[in-house]
Amino acid sequence: MPTTRRRDKLYVIAEVLEIARDGILKTQIMYRANLSYTQLNDYVNFMVKTDLLNKIVQDGKELYKMTEKGLDFLQHYREITELLSYYPNASKCPRCHKDISSDHKFCPYCGKNLQVERIRVRIK
Repeated sequence: MPTTRRRDKLYVIAEVLEIARDGILKTQIMYRANLSYTQLNDYVNFMVKTDLLNKIVQDGKELYKMTEKGLDFLQHYREITELLSYYPNASKCPRCHKDISSDHKFCPYCGKNLQVERIRVRIK
């Protein structure tokens, strides 16, 4: 049975901000952040209300772009995750290449399963 890792809300907000750094369509945020339509609307509405994202109408399309407040949030989020994820015996995640503890089962940044599956071989 595959093991999944749930992303916390702050992680998803940081991911959406990173995706919307230069301005992007709502559907592109949904696909890149791997969110359902309902989740996308909840996050985007919250982030617009709290001034983390701006909604910009350009050529008849609604784009969402990270604000200065969003950039501040992203910087503080990174600082906190780095502070909390410091381990003297760190290794690198094979997917996102960030430093992580070698005793982690999942990467705290991208959720990659880091467990090595062992295969038993029978010799007859």
